[in-house]
Amino acid sequence: MFRRHYITTQPPEVYEEMGRLRRFGTYFHSLYDLERSKIVPNAEKLYAEMYTCFAKGNIDAMRPRLCDNIYGLLASRIQTRAPNTRFEWKVHRYVGKPWLCSYRVGVMDPNPKPSNENNVLQQAVVRIRSMQSLKKFKRTRAKGSTNAEEVLEAGSGDEKLVIEYLVIQKMLRKGKPGPWKVWGTTDETTMEKIEAAEKKKIGEK
Repeated sequence: MFRRHYITTQPPEVYEEMGRLRRFGTYFHSLYDLERSKIVPNAEKLYAEMYTCFAKGNIDAMRPRLCDNIYGLLASRIQTRAPNTRFEWKVHRYVGKPWLCSYRVGVMDPNPKPSNENNVLQQAVVRIRSMQSLKKFKRTRAKGSTNAEEVLEAGSGDEKLVIEYLVIQKMLRKGKPGPWKVWGTTDETTMEKIEAAEKKKIGEK
């Protein structure tokens, strides 16, 4: 199956600005239309689109909806694929509903003001449990034949339970909202580490 792209592969400074999210979350929630009810549907849609494009080897079609780190990881993996191979990715069914397990809002400006002149970051983690499959095909040509044939690789295509924690984020720059983007994936243990780092950053005990 697809490898997970852990946001914890990033250096600690990636999370530096996130330290203000808990402190300012409630305050800025009352100032901006944060469309919280749309977070899970957006995450579910981005998840399916990202892996579909990745399987097809056309991750550039998702470029405007991917942050730099996850785009770079997926693009580099496509480039290293063996020639004459093709993938098909499919979600057969979701196991329960996707669940919003973390949601934070914070101002990114060093001197925040209660107005639409701030740059505001929304970041959410959505747990997605699904039965999915990945088929890998190899194009081969019999000796003396001019026609290529696709053969399904043994062991690929089986349904498997996959649990992923998709991290998405959205920026409001000077009051103008941008699109939701995929930042990466994480897991429960990693989120605990992030939480501990944030507490240390803002001086919590």
